[in-house]
Amino acid sequence: MHVKLLQLHPDFCKRLILSNLSPHSVVLRVLAVVCLLIGSAAATAQSSFQIEVAVADKGAAEQKQAYQVALRQVLLTNSPDKTLLNRDDVRAGINEADLYVESFSYRSPEPGTVISRATPVTDQVRRSGEASQLMLVAFNPARIQELISTSTPKKGEDEPAPSGLANVTSALAWILVQDGRADVLVGGSVGASVMQRSREIAGGNGIRLMFPTADQADIDALTADQLRAKDTAAIVAATARYSSPVVVTAYLARKRSRGWIGLWSKVAGEEVEHQEFEADTLDDMMTLGISWLNPSTAGGLNEYQYGGDATAHTEGLVWVSSGGATAAYAKVMTYLNSVQTVVSVYPKEIGPSGTLFAVMPRSALNAIAANAAPLTWLRRASPPADGGLSAQAELAFDFLQ
Repeated sequence: MHVKLLQLHPDFCKRLILSNLSPHSVVLRVLAVVCLLIGSAAATAQSSFQIEVAVADKGAAEQKQAYQVALRQVLLTNSPDKTLLNRDDVRAGINEADLYVESFSYRSPEPGTVISRATPVTDQVRRSGEASQLMLVAFNPARIQELISTSTPKKGEDEPAPSGLANVTSALAWILVQDGRADVLVGGSVGASVMQRSREIAGGNGIRLMFPTADQADIDALTADQLRAKDTAAIVAATARYSSPVVVTAYLARKRSRGWIGLWSKVAGEEVEHQEFEADTLDDMMTLGISWLNPSTAGGLNEYQYGGDATAHTEGLVWVSSGGATAAYAKVMTYLNSVQTVVSVYPKEIGPSGTLFAVMPRSALNAIAANAAPLTWLRRASPPADGGLSAQAELAFDFLQ
């Protein structure tokens, strides 16, 4: 017996499912179930071409950016080539993301609802930590596949080697701020507020930033003129002592009229990319430049809230020198978890001389420091000066035996 594939027209399915079926109409009931299954399968097939984006409002500017953020994620979801966002034709497509949109709709979650880490967000939501709507954007599958195929090497062609700059997750940052009075190289004890904000923005984009010690050797190795000129040879030479595979540099200068201009570079071996941004504030400039390092996560790895306080949910780093004692580790974990504003604590690095803890949210660091002041077994200290991740700790303690 030969069985042919039964193709049911959607209108027929709709009428069939909504009709008042007789209890004895077994065949029709079976067809109704088949229609439901086909509808479910079709919805599943389309799900990779639609995505929700957290937006601050329903304005045209937010809508346009939501299209772009959503298109980036949909392209990455449907393409095996995770570097396609670096290609010129794809970038051009993202700039005109509205041409690929089939439909969009909004929904408003309850105030205080926490958005999933998987939900992309617009720049305004990332800065404020709050969203008012979830915007569901559905793209035309055929047009998306066409954009992907035109930027994916055809079978038999040589595929390019993966780029070390495609999606940066860790980098050494040389940031020089020029505000009209002096050139300030950020690192060590210089520019603490800029480092703190940079790590917060980077954490929201899935990036770990390290900074130079900004000692005399660093100041001599990389000058303001070399950063302005994007002198790659000087950048690579200055970074040799830190052994970082990826380096980002930024020359940020206040404009005479209003706002800031930023010259950004990222370097990995022989690969180099440059980008120039303009922004009204230094904070906006930092957000633009750091988000550029990893376009695949620009718009959101952090968790944000609808309503409520705009609390930064990036992690803070706490170093505790304990000599590797197990009892000390357990006691510190118990203390950190006891601080009321701490949501979660986990070890980031464990070494023979101590442990680096990650605390979320980062805003809990002040409470941790204040609550530790009367403790007799914890004493404020400086983080290790070994150039590793522990050296980037924003809060450090000695565990007293």
